[in-house]
Amino acid sequence: MRIGGKEDFLSIECAPSDGLTFLRLEAGAGNDEQRFTARVWTLADWDFQKREEFDEFEDFKTTEVEMRFVADGWLRLKRDHRGWIAVGYRLTGPRAPAKTAMEGEIWIEGEFAGAFCRELRALLDVAD
Repeated sequence: MRIGGKEDFLSIECAPSDGLTFLRLEAGAGNDEQRFTARVWTLADWDFQKREEFDEFEDFKTTEVEMRFVADGWLRLKRDHRGWIAVGYRLTGPRAPAKTAMEGEIWIEGEFAGAFCRELRALLDVAD
């Protein structure tokens, strides 16, 4: 899944490696020279409770949900009054110092929010 435009984007994929499945995230901001790629082996808190929180967000019962990565990063989803979703992120590598982290935010228009949530949920469940 890739969201955003040509220069400002966030890409989230499942990637198999040595029998494991992990999430591979890549973000770009400003131009092709400013890209950051991180492999996230697992979510730090993708448990039953976090799945319930995500379900409530997807069903418009809450306006925000955050998922933390083991490697000190996160995804934050916030829905506004129009139904648009702000996908905030912080990406770091598993051994990268904090100064090499990349943070950003991509907006999903309301008409695409449901499809985005379904696709993200499928990726998170596969990588779990």
